[in-house]
Amino acid sequence: MTKRKFVFEEVDNRPAEIRKLSETIAPTYSQLPNNHAVTWLSLLLVMIVFMVVVGGMTRLTDSGLSIVEWKPISGMLLPLTSEQWQLEFTKYKGIPEFLLVNSDMTIEEFKYIYFWEWGHRQLGRAIGLAWFLGFAWLGLKRRIPKGWKLKFFSIGILIGLQGLIGWWMVYSGLLPGMTDVASYRLAVHLGMAFCLAGLVLWFILSLRLNFEAAMISRRNRDDKLYFWMKIYLIALFIQIILGALVAGIDAGTAYTDWPWMAGHFFPSDYWNFDGAFANVFENPANVQFNHRISAYALSVIGVLAFIYSRKSPIRFLKKCHTALLFLLSAQVLIGIVTVIHGAPYQIAIIHQLMAMILWLSVIWTCFETAFPRRQALT
Repeated sequence: MTKRKFVFEEVDNRPAEIRKLSETIAPTYSQLPNNHAVTWLSLLLVMIVFMVVVGGMTRLTDSGLSIVEWKPISGMLLPLTSEQWQLEFTKYKGIPEFLLVNSDMTIEEFKYIYFWEWGHRQLGRAIGLAWFLGFAWLGLKRRIPKGWKLKFFSIGILIGLQGLIGWWMVYSGLLPGMTDVASYRLAVHLGMAFCLAGLVLWFILSLRLNFEAAMISRRNRDDKLYFWMKIYLIALFIQIILGALVAGIDAGTAYTDWPWMAGHFFPSDYWNFDGAFANVFENPANVQFNHRISAYALSVIGVLAFIYSRKSPIRFLKKCHTALLFLLSAQVLIGIVTVIHGAPYQIAIIHQLMAMILWLSVIWTCFETAFPRRQALT
């Protein structure tokens, strides 16, 4: 007679298969709390969020073209003498932005915009250094969790790529006839920053959940709610990109009434430019209208996800979705206020910071939906 076995008994008797399963199906999950790696990634995340805020202020103060060269090493030094400042100012005087827009700028005014761009670049260097030192230290101490070396290395690759995208963006504003960076390049730069922040947060959450706990929590996943969260995330990313296009051409000042645009729902000059590219990326009416419509669609998706989350028996997950709906509502309200007041930098920067907070919150909620916490059901 065959001896009766229990499910957990069978699992315990097959450690090799479980190890293989851990490596092939869910290499994202580690076996230990990984506090050092989590601390390192958390520091990177905070720096990236701060970087997005500083980058937003650099854009809102029209400071992005004040440094006309890309010098990763020697560019670390701030001009100290009057001669050095005059040299940098002379370089700036040779670009279209100065010739066509800021021809009456004084050197003291130049220093103000220079500080913003220099600070933005310095913070980028600091993020790269923080990644390198943390990665090297974890490697030397053999504290990189199994299966995570390539993931940690990929963060460094993306940070370096973001730096290249930043210069690619700035270079577009130095070309003849350009007085700002190309809006689509700005959108790529901002989109990469949000993707990088989201990836780091997902890694942090994954490191806090070991493989066994992940496999157990997946059994409680609501696949339909998880599907809605992925749609939510995609819709939010599209909205963020459209927001970058608005910022890139100052489209937020084109129409300052709401819910109408110059008294109409659909602006009459939506397709006034020549060609699809010019209309989609350079027409203020088109860009602002698209951003508004995307916000309405995102709001509907957010409400539907919230309603569906009420069916979940997991209390913490319900709280996450409630907080998410609150953040989404706040962001929509801030967006309306930004439009009505003509996009002043004080409100616009709050709008951008709130976009990052909402983005990270959606990713966190998406993770909690994918791997629900074990707790009392309601």
